[in-house]
Amino acid sequence: MMPALRNMNRSLCRVEASWGFGIGRWLQSLRFSPDPGREAGLRDFLTGEVRSHAMQPGLCAAHLLIADRDRGKTPTQEAVLRGGQDTVADWVLLIEGYDQAAVFQDRTALLRQNGAGPDIAADLYALDHARLAQ
Repeated sequence: MMPALRNMNRSLCRVEASWGFGIGRWLQSLRFSPDPGREAGLRDFLTGEVRSHAMQPGLCAAHLLIADRDRGKTPTQEAVLRGGQDTVADWVLLIEGYDQAAVFQDRTALLRQNGAGPDIAADLYALDHARLAQ
């Protein structure tokens, strides 16, 4: 099955900022790179934005992740089976919530205004089941 999978993005990241509580039914993943020279400003903006997003109606948490490129240089066995190196997201913004519309707002213009590069990939995920430890 592994050779049939395409466009994999597996990034070893550190959590730069995280706010909120609980697990949302919906999750938006925004993957992007900062414009050269604008990293610090974008980080400062997103650190504040992550906190304010986690407090909006319909949302329960927000997280800013930044790839640790030094630790993710060796391809995983799964990547080798697919025939190459997986794509690595430089920065990832995760927005979680219980209201689909609130979670899946278009945030690309806001990211670009504050230092994100032009290529931003956004995806929406739904949690169908969660099992708690007994």
